[in-house]
Amino acid sequence: ALPGVKEVFEAADDTEMTVIGIAGPSLVNQMGFYLIDEDGILAIKCTEATMALINLGDKVVMKGTRVHYNPEGVIGQTTLLDSVLVENLYGGHEYSTASFDSTKTVSDLYSLSVQEDYTTKAYILDVTVEVVEAAYYTNIYLHDPENYEKSVRLYCSSANQYAWLKQYAGQTITVEIAVCNWNYKAYYATCLLAV
Repeated sequence: ALPGVKEVFEAADDTEMTVIGIAGPSLVNQMGFYLIDEDGILAIKCTEATMALINLGDKVVMKGTRVHYNPEGVIGQTTLLDSVLVENLYGGHEYSTASFDSTKTVSDLYSLSVQEDYTTKAYILDVTVEVVEAAYYTNIYLHDPENYEKSVRLYCSSANQYAWLKQYAGQTITVEIAVCNWNYKAYYATCLLAV
């Protein structure tokens, strides 16, 4: 059997690996997507040409190099770099949420240390959406409904990538999110998988 995401998580950096899983949501602000199975989620970085061959819900076999992306004083993002598609088994599968943690709050995510790797986990939690629009930027924050002062920011270059979320401004909704750290930040940003 081909390795799943857990084997990738456990492998040393710079190991070339082949992995099988279900293609989940695409990465925001990065070229690639999340590969998901019952053990967790793995950020897959690939080319635009490779992305064009894969649809959400496809069962795919990917090959790439396991790294912690950009770890400078922080752990960085676990990813399979320079990934190529070995085989697409298609199939329109629902990705597994078996590994998604529904016991955490926004306050818990806010407190995660970037010295530890949480980028292989996803969370299901309630958030209150705040949209902050200014002349040159829009930020979207997900607040803890029980403790509004605690919030996490959605990772994006422009909030247009999450424009559809504006309809939820001021509302409390349940979301699937992953934490990510592509840019040496001293805190985790979040990537929305689904509402």
